[in-house]
Amino acid sequence: MIGIVFTLNIEYAPFLKKYTDILDKLNIKYEVIFWNRLNLQYQNDNYIVFNKYTPLYKPKFFKLFDFLSFKKFLNNQIYIKNYKGLILLTSLSGIILSQKNLSKYKKKYIFDVRDFTYENFILYRFLIKKLVKNSFITTISSPAFKFFLPKAKYIVSHNFDRNFIKGDMKLTESIKSIEKPEITFLGAIRHFSIDIRLISIFKNSNYQLSFRGYGKDYEKLRNFSKDYPNVNVHGKYNNSEKYIYYKNTLIINSYYSEKKIENKYAMSNKFYDAIIFKKILWANPLVYMGKLAIEKGIGLDVYLDHNSPQNIFKQIRNFNVKEFNMKCDLLLDQIIKEDDEFINYVSEFFLKI
Repeated sequence: MIGIVFTLNIEYAPFLKKYTDILDKLNIKYEVIFWNRLNLQYQNDNYIVFNKYTPLYKPKFFKLFDFLSFKKFLNNQIYIKNYKGLILLTSLSGIILSQKNLSKYKKKYIFDVRDFTYENFILYRFLIKKLVKNSFITTISSPAFKFFLPKAKYIVSHNFDRNFIKGDMKLTESIKSIEKPEITFLGAIRHFSIDIRLISIFKNSNYQLSFRGYGKDYEKLRNFSKDYPNVNVHGKYNNSEKYIYYKNTLIINSYYSEKKIENKYAMSNKFYDAIIFKKILWANPLVYMGKLAIEKGIGLDVYLDHNSPQNIFKQIRNFNVKEFNMKCDLLLDQIIKEDDEFINYVSEFFLKI
């Protein structure tokens, strides 16, 4: 049996499915150990749940004691269960692994790095280096993570679901005559300052802004947006119904501040949504994902400022739809090829141990 570790509710780990799909296909049993911070209800024999309500908006200092409790719970479960191997989802899941368990599972775990967190701290960097060195393989959700990770062999784990891929999705010339273009954000609502700036800039425009998801800033954003008729803030959504929410969307909003270090290197699943659903991506041109989207021809080259509505309008009117569709298809082919490599490496791990 394989043990999978995550430090949040599994709703925040859509990438978990990449591993469980492979395990299911190989008919290998697994359990997911995770922290139920939001006090949700779970009924699944594959789940080992640490139930401790800890609101996402709770200050980090006050989360510490809950975090240490989860660490103890996690390491006890791993010791008791005696798994054949582990999958550590995100760097934090590896950091809290005890020295005893780390030694026991040397070369018997996959280390899945999803974000840039506390790598500026020397001790944290040392621990990450140790986790990378002792892993069977380290997977990364963004090639840019190589800039801050130690030198090693990494496999890119593209954050997308193949079940959404359908050949009939195309952008059409009709986008140039849309009267009220919709800009949609799907994901964790936790970037309040950038979101209210976006709303303030677009509040008197013809654009429709849609935010769907949950996070520490959900209530604040919902309250802030109440006075603006062209802004809708919805709560949690079912990831399997993503195609419904993108149906009337022209632009996928993945605009994050370049001032936060965790945004500089990350690759959001919205990058893949844009390619698969043939929607134009709007990401910050100053971060890795925004630069890549512009380079690959699938994104807007627009900064978030008071000129954004007009600049987006101009780019849409001059948009080469045929070229966009072609570039999306070529990019998706490349991603699928790299994803096949990921599947082969992960399958090899499961079959070896």
